[in-house]
Parts: sequence; C-alpha cells; structure tokens
Amino acid sequence: MDWTLLLKAQQLDFIHRLKTGDLLNCETPGRHRELTIISGSKLEQLQKRSWQEAEKYREYPEFRDVFISYMTKQLGEEVVKACLGDFVSKVCKEEPLRNDSKIHFCLSSNQEIGIAVKAVSGSREWVRWSINYEDIEKNAVVVCILIQEEINESTPEYRPILAGFMPSERFPMERGESSVGINDLLYGGGLQIYLENLSSEEGHGLFIPIPKKQQPEEETSIRPQDVLLDATTRSYAYLSMGIDRYKEGNYEKALDDFNDAIRLNPHIAPAYNYRGSSRRLLGDYQGAIKDYHLALQVIPKNAAIVYNNLGIARSNLGDKKGAIGEYDRALRINPHLLSAYYNRGVARAEMGELRGAIQDYSQALRINPNLASVYYNRGVARAEIAEKQGAIDDFTATLKINPNLASAYYNRGLAYGSIGDISGALTDYQTAADMYQQQGKEGEYRDAIARIRELQG
Repeated sequence: MDWTLLLKAQQLDFIHRLKTGDLLNCETPGRHRELTIISGSKLEQLQKRSWQEAEKYREYPEFRDVFISYMTKQLGEEVVKACLGDFVSKVCKEEPLRNDSKIHFCLSSNQEIGIAVKAVSGSREWVRWSINYEDIEKNAVVVCILIQEEINESTPEYRPILAGFMPSERFPMERGESSVGINDLLYGGGLQIYLENLSSEEGHGLFIPIPKKQQPEEETSIRPQDVLLDATTRSYAYLSMGIDRYKEGNYEKALDDFNDAIRLNPHIAPAYNYRGSSRRLLGDYQGAIKDYHLALQVIPKNAAIVYNNLGIARSNLGDKKGAIGEYDRALRINPHLLSAYYNRGVARAEMGELRGAIQDYSQALRINPNLASVYYNRGVARAEIAEKQGAIDDFTATLKINPNLASAYYNRGLAYGSIGDISGALTDYQTAADMYQQQGKEGEYRDAIARIRELQG
C-alpha cells in the first residue's frame, strides 16, 4: 500500500487553502495546526533573544543578517513546539550565521529519532527549502516551515505555517545539497502519527514506516476508488498519483490519472496543466494547448506557469512569435519566473532577435547565476553578434559549472581564434576533440580536428 497517497492528496488541498488563507489554527499546545500566530510578549522574547545573539557579531558586516537568521530559526522552533508539544525535545541549536535555518529535535520517548526543521521566509509561489546530506543522515524526518512575513525588528505579528514534512529516506541524494518545494512535501497533519510509528517496533495507526526498497507499483499502491473519500479528495489523490508518474516520465499512465481527476473535479486546474504537459511531451501539441487554455479558465489569476507552458507548446509547433507572446504574459504575472525568461530568450534567438535573447538570458542569470545552459546560450548569441570577449567569458562561466560540455570548449575555441589567440583556440579545440571522441561523436570530432589542422597550417 502506498501510505503517502492520502497525505499527498491532503497536501494539495492544503496548498489550495493556503492561497485563500483558510488555514487551521489550534490554540492547544501539542495539537495539529497549519498556522501558528506569534505576537505580543512571546514575539518580544524572540526578538530580544535574536538581538542578544546578533550583538555577538556587531563588528561583522552581516550583523543584521544574524538577527534575521536567528529570528527565522526561533520562529521555526516555535511552530514545532506548538504542533508537537511534549512529544519532542529540542536537542541543539545551529550556528546562527548559517543560512539554512536548521533546528534539531528528537522524540521525547526515543532520542535516536531526530527531526530537522527547515524554516525559510518567502512567497509560497516559489519558495524552496534546501536540504543537505547532514540533514538526512542524522534525522528521520525533515519538517518545513514557511514564514510569509518580512523578518525585521518592526514586524508586529508572525503567522508561520507548517508547510509539510518529508521522511529522510525519500531523499535520493547521497552527498551535496537538494531542495524541495511545497508541492513535494507530505501534509503536516500526518507528521506526529508518522513519528509515533517510527518510535515503535510494529507501528500503529494509519501509516507504516517507509521500506528501504519500494515494491513494484502494482503491489504497493492503492487506487483512490479503494478508499472511502469524497469526490474532491479522490480527485486530488488521482492528481497526486499522476504527478508522480509524470515526474517518472510515465506520461501515458499520468494522462489516465489526470483524466480521472478532472472527471471527479472539473475545477481542478493543476490537472489540466499537467495533462497538457503530458500531452506535449507525448507530441500532442494541439491537445496540450487546449488543456492549458482549460487550466486558464479555471484559474485566470496566478497563471504564469500555464502561460509559460503554452509558450513551449507553441514553440514546438514552430510558432515562435506566438510563443514569445505567451512568455510575455507569464512575465507580466510573475516577473521572477526564470524559465519564462530562458524560454523567451531561446525563441528570440531562433527568430534572429539576438540582442533581445541576450537580455532575457541575462535576466535569467540575475535570478539564478548558476545555470550552465543559460551562460552557454548567451555565449552563442554574443558570438553571433561579434561580442567576442563576452562570448569567451560566457563559455568560461559555462565550463566552471559544467566542465564536461565539449561544445563549450569548441565554441570558446572559435571565439579565441576570432581574436587571434591561437594558443587558447588550439587548447580548447583539442579538449573538445578528445571529449567528442570519448563520447563517440565522430562528426564533431572530425570537425574539431579540422579546426586544429587549419590553425597549425
């Protein structure tokens, strides 16, 4: 049985209610709530402690950042205390200058079961929680807290939200860092029961501990019709299963799930959006466009992602101008949507609007300066308009992030050759040739060798 099915459906319902502010708020300590209100004397205590901690770093430029970091940690801690009460005990505090806002708890009845708390401040639309290897190695579960208010000394009230949780065993990474969004989490209302199951040998209640190895889907999963749920909740359950299959690349089965979700609930906008993307990835671009328009009819506001997807579908059909119009609409709604800048840049480059493409790539890099593909595309565009040094800089930035991209060495070789740096060009062509040969790309390999011979005379 897929024990996460109901929690995923409840999480989608929670996200829907989060948009309207219709959240649960229980005043009894140790009882589940989605919203915790912190104000008055309690808030004054937290602010005082945060300033006391910040005072230790007054000589550093990030003095005020310490207050924000420590305040964020304390707000996250208060949510866990309010929701779980005496069921958990706080065991340590992290260094406040760190930005991951991590707080460790353990079960009061079993100190071997640790809980990592990740508190972040931001907008629900694009906030993500960073998870590192230490979080999942030392803790059984990661709890994510969302603080929508700006954190400063003058905020009169905070309303932090228990955004959800994720068992550590569900994170695929072994080293380094990962991140999760609110859609990836399980509903916070199941947190305590899940922890209770971990603390006993046999488990009890609704859920079971996660097995180390999942069985095949037909043996482990249940269908929503096998559970006594109302139609709306069943529709979200189908949506949840469809999203999982979509992420796995099983687009045909995902389509079946999205169809079932829409049949039960014609107003479930994410199902139209995901069904459209499934159709697009299966090559049905017209069907995808139809579904995206249906999604926009259900949610005419906050639809930047849908317009972005519409742009991709139109671009797949060869309608670059129409695609750019859709990306424009997406960015009017959400001017921070990185993928829309990138996609519009690609479409503009394909239409020969290279300077506009460069502007879009640059805007995308302001949002996230660690994207090799964006630097690479901007480098290609700069090379085409004879911004030779700018192209070299972009290919160099690309290779710092992804040193295994042979085409970046090849194109930087072209750029070096165009400014008369023969030595740099030869080095890059040779590196590209070696990589192409290892990758079995014979045509590209021969081209790079021809460039080398041409320069060597």
